[in-house]
Amino acid sequence: MRDVIITSSILILAILLIRHLAKGRIHPLLQYSLWLLVVFKLLIPIPLWSSQLSVLNLFPGSMENNTSIGTEPFEQDKMGITDNQDMQETMLHDAGDMSDQELFSGKSESGPLSGMSDTDSLSGMADTTLFAGLISNPYLHAFLIFIWLIGIIVTGGHMIFYQIKWQHYLHNNRKPLGASQSEIVSVLGIPLSVYFVNGLPSPCLCGRSIYLTEEMAEDEKQFEHILVHEYCHYRQLDSLWVIVRCVLTVIYWFNPLVWAAAYLSKKDSEFACDMAVIRMLGEDERIPYGKTLINIISGNSFGRSIGAVSMMSDGEKGIRERIFKIARKPKYVAAAAAAIIFIATALIAVTFSGEYRENASDQETDDATDIISEQLDEAVQQAVNEYETVIAEELAKIEAMESALQAELSESMQEEAEDEQSELEAEQARLEAQNAAEIAEIVVQNAAESAKMEAAKQALQAEIEAAENESDLTKPLKSEDIQLLLSQAEYTGLLPHQSAMQIRYINPCPSYTRISDAFGIRVNPVTNVELFHNGVDLAAEQDADIVAASWGIVCKAGYDSKYGNYVVIYHREENFTYYTCCTEILVSEGDRVESGQKIATVGSTGRSTGPHLHFMVSDNGEYVEPVFQ
Repeated sequence: MRDVIITSSILILAILLIRHLAKGRIHPLLQYSLWLLVVFKLLIPIPLWSSQLSVLNLFPGSMENNTSIGTEPFEQDKMGITDNQDMQETMLHDAGDMSDQELFSGKSESGPLSGMSDTDSLSGMADTTLFAGLISNPYLHAFLIFIWLIGIIVTGGHMIFYQIKWQHYLHNNRKPLGASQSEIVSVLGIPLSVYFVNGLPSPCLCGRSIYLTEEMAEDEKQFEHILVHEYCHYRQLDSLWVIVRCVLTVIYWFNPLVWAAAYLSKKDSEFACDMAVIRMLGEDERIPYGKTLINIISGNSFGRSIGAVSMMSDGEKGIRERIFKIARKPKYVAAAAAAIIFIATALIAVTFSGEYRENASDQETDDATDIISEQLDEAVQQAVNEYETVIAEELAKIEAMESALQAELSESMQEEAEDEQSELEAEQARLEAQNAAEIAEIVVQNAAESAKMEAAKQALQAEIEAAENESDLTKPLKSEDIQLLLSQAEYTGLLPHQSAMQIRYINPCPSYTRISDAFGIRVNPVTNVELFHNGVDLAAEQDADIVAASWGIVCKAGYDSKYGNYVVIYHREENFTYYTCCTEILVSEGDRVESGQKIATVGSTGRSTGPHLHFMVSDNGEYVEPVFQ
């Protein structure tokens, strides 16, 4: 991990420097391609070969090659095998005589190791192996891996969550193109699906689908530019590279240079795509295409995100930079491109290679040193084991004390819990009793209120019924009520046409047919009391025509406190029709009327909530439901 962090960071910094120095001198596609080196380096974290040119030679080598015991490497021609064995025995003897405290403090009373002073016998080794010991510590190593995995889960989960949420929004809100837009897509030969999604900050490419708003497609030329731009992204395999960027930023979340590389590579993909659009549409479309970018400038952060969706807009600053490059029509220098390729090759040589290994003789010296170190480690390990035994005994005593304390604490906590439970049960019983008393009181109050309301309702209903009994039309008329009128000579034999068994009535309010209130039991809209509705209400405008529902004689016309202005027409035997709530009455008692003749106008007199005709029919002294032809 150390090697890939060093080499990838140097590679990213080098590409950032190249982008700055070669701005406008190389083709955007070549500039975009430089990021492939970073992708391959991060995907292949191990060195591919060893080289003296590797940048890893500038940094300390791996831990296993740099750990020593603080002495100068000895040479075979200056020390014989016996000398080596003597030195090993001396070192092991000194290590065995050291106490636990001396061993871990690096001091010894038994003498120097291979000519070192007493105070430096193990301090040199401790100094050179301190960092290696930290890295090789299994607990520290596991902790670092845990932190790394937590970072991967957080960053990866964040990206996956918002990617799923974004794709779900696009899928649920997309609409098909119109016929004219579909024809443009067919003419351009775009092999992708295109949909309308309202509320997008800019057009975007997601998989094999292009999404844009209906407003962006109103201008035909702008619509063509958007389609070609997203198609060029598709041809550059940007749908794949954005996924690669996401994966690498998740794995190397701790390295800010990787995030910078992901962001800048996305910008370079837009520059390369702009040049591809102009190359496909022709130089004549350079300026119109720049105007299209201006029209879709969006300050939304979607344009600058590192996600798996390619947004056409890149923020106002990014759009300005792209428009500047489009309008300037730069000329690319071949020498600059060749230099960039050469530099890229050099970067591969120094960052993809590993640390250079030393020659064979040095390796043999290292092997001899490793043997001495291993034997010393055995002695140290033996002392450590003895020390661990003592520690284990002390830990056993501590655990026994902790068990006793835990038992005592558990017993105390159990007693406290029982006391708390008793208090809670008592409090709960008190609250239940209080709630029962309050509920009983509420029930009594509600019963009293209900009784009062029922009494008031009955009193009101009795009052209303008494008032209705005072009305002239509370009871239907009968033939005997108008005998005087019928006995007069001029009305004798006026109704020969009414000899049929059943009278058929026409709509008495011909301009309106909506029945706003039907015949039967209902809640009176004025008194809000449930009463019998003895007719039907025909909703109509003020002063609309009211006509006779059939042939007959006007037997009654006047004003009633309940029904307002009214007209009653006698038809035959015990059949009467009633027209109430009128504004103006146009007939008088004794007039003969024909079916459909205008007799009054619609009003809102009497107890009424608005203009309407209250129409009633009685037969044999009872109100019946009117039936029209």
